[in-house]
Amino acid sequence: MKKLKYIIVLLTLAAIALCACSQTPSQSALSTIKSEFGIDLKTESVTVERLAYTYDDGNIFGEGFAAYKISFSQDASAHFAGLDTTPDADADDGIELARENGVELPAAPDGTPFAYKSENQGLNRVFLLYYSAENTAYLITLDA
Repeated sequence: MKKLKYIIVLLTLAAIALCACSQTPSQSALSTIKSEFGIDLKTESVTVERLAYTYDDGNIFGEGFAAYKISFSQDASAHFAGLDTTPDADADDGIELARENGVELPAAPDGTPFAYKSENQGLNRVFLLYYSAENTAYLITLDA
Protein backbone atom coordinates (compact mmCIF):
# COMPACT_ATOMS: atom_id res chain seq x y z
CA MET A 1 0.00 0.00 0.00
CA LYS A 2 2.86 2.37 0.82
CA LYS A 3 4.46 1.61 -2.54
CA LEU A 4 1.23 2.49 -4.32
CA LYS A 5 1.01 5.85 -2.54
CA TYR A 6 4.67 6.51 -3.33
CA ILE A 7 4.10 5.71 -7.02
CA ILE A 8 1.01 7.95 -7.14
CA VAL A 9 2.95 10.85 -5.59
CA LEU A 10 5.80 10.39 -8.09
CA LEU A 11 3.42 10.26 -11.04
CA THR A 12 1.64 13.38 -9.82
CA LEU A 13 4.93 15.25 -9.48
CA ALA A 14 6.01 14.11 -12.95
CA ALA A 15 2.71 15.32 -14.42
CA ILE A 16 3.10 18.71 -12.72
CA ALA A 17 6.66 19.04 -14.04
CA LEU A 18 5.54 18.12 -17.55
CA CYS A 19 2.76 20.71 -17.49
CA ALA A 20 5.13 23.37 -16.20
CA CYS A 21 7.50 22.73 -19.11
CA SER A 22 4.89 22.87 -21.85
CA GLN A 23 4.35 26.14 -23.70
CA THR A 24 1.24 27.78 -25.01
CA PRO A 25 1.06 28.31 -28.80
CA SER A 26 1.82 31.99 -28.24
CA GLN A 27 4.89 31.26 -26.11
CA SER A 28 6.09 28.65 -28.58
CA ALA A 29 5.82 31.00 -31.58
CA LEU A 30 7.46 33.93 -29.80
CA SER A 31 10.33 31.82 -28.44
CA THR A 32 10.96 30.36 -31.92
CA ILE A 33 11.12 33.86 -33.41
CA LYS A 34 13.55 34.90 -30.67
CA SER A 35 15.82 31.86 -31.00
CA GLU A 36 15.86 31.68 -34.82
CA PHE A 37 15.86 35.36 -35.75
CA GLY A 38 16.85 37.25 -32.58
CA ILE A 39 13.60 39.24 -32.51
CA ASP A 40 12.15 39.59 -29.01
CA LEU A 41 8.43 40.28 -29.27
CA LYS A 42 7.49 39.45 -25.67
CA THR A 43 7.12 43.11 -24.77
CA GLU A 44 5.01 43.87 -27.85
CA SER A 45 1.25 43.79 -27.96
CA VAL A 46 0.70 40.87 -30.32
CA THR A 47 -1.99 38.32 -30.94
CA VAL A 48 -0.79 34.85 -31.88
CA GLU A 49 -3.10 32.42 -33.65
CA ARG A 50 -2.08 28.83 -34.33
CA LEU A 51 -3.11 28.00 -37.90
CA ALA A 52 -1.74 24.46 -38.07
CA TYR A 53 0.20 22.09 -35.83
CA THR A 54 1.20 18.52 -36.67
CA TYR A 55 4.07 17.92 -34.25
CA ASP A 56 3.79 14.80 -32.11
CA ASP A 57 4.95 16.23 -28.80
CA GLY A 58 5.78 12.73 -27.59
CA ASN A 59 8.14 12.13 -30.52
CA ILE A 60 11.74 12.70 -29.44
CA PHE A 61 12.72 13.56 -33.01
CA GLY A 62 10.33 16.53 -33.10
CA GLU A 63 9.08 15.97 -36.64
CA GLY A 64 6.15 18.06 -37.83
CA PHE A 65 4.79 21.30 -39.23
CA ALA A 66 3.43 24.41 -37.55
CA ALA A 67 2.08 27.74 -38.77
CA TYR A 68 1.26 30.77 -36.66
CA LYS A 69 -0.24 34.16 -37.49
CA ILE A 70 1.19 37.02 -35.43
CA SER A 71 -0.85 40.24 -35.53
CA PHE A 72 0.72 43.43 -34.21
CA SER A 73 -1.26 46.25 -32.61
CA GLN A 74 1.20 48.85 -33.92
CA ASP A 75 3.74 49.14 -36.73
CA ALA A 76 6.30 46.36 -36.33
CA SER A 77 8.54 47.17 -39.31
CA ALA A 78 11.43 48.21 -37.07
CA HIS A 79 11.72 44.66 -35.68
CA PHE A 80 12.29 43.27 -39.16
CA ALA A 81 14.40 46.07 -40.66
CA GLY A 82 17.73 44.68 -39.46
CA LEU A 83 17.26 41.19 -40.83
CA ASP A 84 18.72 40.04 -44.10
CA THR A 85 15.83 39.44 -46.47
CA THR A 86 15.47 37.75 -49.82
CA PRO A 87 11.77 38.20 -50.47
CA ASP A 88 11.39 36.38 -53.76
CA ALA A 89 12.99 33.01 -53.03
CA ASP A 90 12.25 32.70 -49.33
CA ALA A 91 8.69 34.00 -49.56
CA ASP A 92 7.87 31.62 -52.39
CA ASP A 93 9.40 28.69 -50.47
CA GLY A 94 7.59 29.60 -47.26
CA ILE A 95 4.24 30.16 -48.97
CA GLU A 96 4.58 26.86 -50.87
CA LEU A 97 5.52 24.98 -47.70
CA ALA A 98 2.47 26.40 -45.94
CA ARG A 99 0.23 25.55 -48.90
CA GLU A 100 1.55 21.96 -49.01
CA ASN A 101 0.46 21.64 -45.39
CA GLY A 102 -3.01 23.13 -45.86
CA VAL A 103 -2.37 26.76 -44.87
CA GLU A 104 -3.09 29.46 -47.44
CA LEU A 105 -1.18 32.69 -46.79
CA PRO A 106 -2.51 35.98 -48.15
CA ALA A 107 -1.03 37.51 -51.27
CA ALA A 108 0.81 40.74 -50.59
CA PRO A 109 0.11 43.81 -52.75
CA ASP A 110 3.61 43.69 -54.25
CA GLY A 111 3.49 39.92 -54.74
CA THR A 112 5.81 38.91 -51.91
CA PRO A 113 6.16 39.70 -48.23
CA PHE A 114 9.45 40.34 -46.50
CA ALA A 115 10.77 36.84 -45.83
CA TYR A 116 13.37 35.52 -43.45
CA LYS A 117 14.62 31.96 -43.44
CA SER A 118 16.59 29.87 -40.99
CA GLU A 119 17.70 26.40 -42.06
CA ASN A 120 19.64 23.74 -40.19
CA GLN A 121 21.36 21.33 -42.60
CA GLY A 122 18.09 20.73 -44.41
CA LEU A 123 16.57 19.05 -41.36
CA ASN A 124 14.44 21.92 -40.19
CA ARG A 125 13.26 25.05 -41.90
CA VAL A 126 11.80 28.13 -40.29
CA PHE A 127 10.24 30.95 -42.28
CA LEU A 128 9.11 34.29 -40.93
CA LEU A 129 7.02 36.22 -43.44
CA TYR A 130 6.15 39.83 -42.60
CA TYR A 131 3.35 41.57 -44.46
CA SER A 132 3.94 45.27 -43.75
CA ALA A 133 0.64 46.43 -45.28
CA GLU A 134 -1.28 44.17 -42.87
CA ASN A 135 1.19 44.56 -39.99
CA THR A 136 1.07 40.79 -39.68
CA ALA A 137 3.72 38.08 -39.64
CA TYR A 138 3.45 34.37 -40.31
CA LEU A 139 5.81 31.86 -38.71
CA ILE A 140 6.13 28.55 -40.55
CA THR A 141 8.25 25.70 -39.18
CA LEU A 142 8.98 22.27 -40.60
CA ASP A 143 11.16 19.65 -38.97
CA ALA A 144 11.95 16.52 -40.97
